[in-house]
Amino acid sequence: MSADQCTGFLAGFIGDSTNQGVNEGKMTFNAAKAEECANAFQGIVEAVSCETFDLTDIDLTTLTACEEAVVGNVGEGESCLLSDGSSNEGVCQGELECIGEVCTTTPVLGNDCADSFDACGDELFCAEDDTCAEPLAEGATCDPINFGQDCESGECEDGTCGPVSTDICGG
Repeated sequence: MSADQCTGFLAGFIGDSTNQGVNEGKMTFNAAKAEECANAFQGIVEAVSCETFDLTDIDLTTLTACEEAVVGNVGEGESCLLSDGSSNEGVCQGELECIGEVCTTTPVLGNDCADSFDACGDELFCAEDDTCAEPLAEGATCDPINFGQDCESGECEDGTCGPVSTDICGG
């Protein structure tokens, strides 16, 4: 893959907010890891087709370079907002998450989330009792008003959590 192809691929993959984060010094871009990441994706794309594709067919460990291509520089308690007022999870260092406009440690089960809808981060959801809870399994009763955030699959249809999909081709 050429440098221009790599740049084009990554521009579409990482998006404008990541470019902005790098430009503002809140994130660091590692070109060598980015090229390794792009090559790993290219290998996956060449090995599968949407007719036969299943997410479980991919060895995601081949994509570890992608996690190291752009890393966050913002420490705990510091603002994760970019200059345009948007937030980007990737600006936070290591395992920190952007919650309530600041980088903070990953929330734990039972944390209070009454004051912030996103106080539970990406792995948990804010339950009816205003505490962070584990997402619900397939077949569990869910609240459609949460748009599937309370379900492990991210899908709540007719008040029931749907299955976790491995079909990213939409077939």
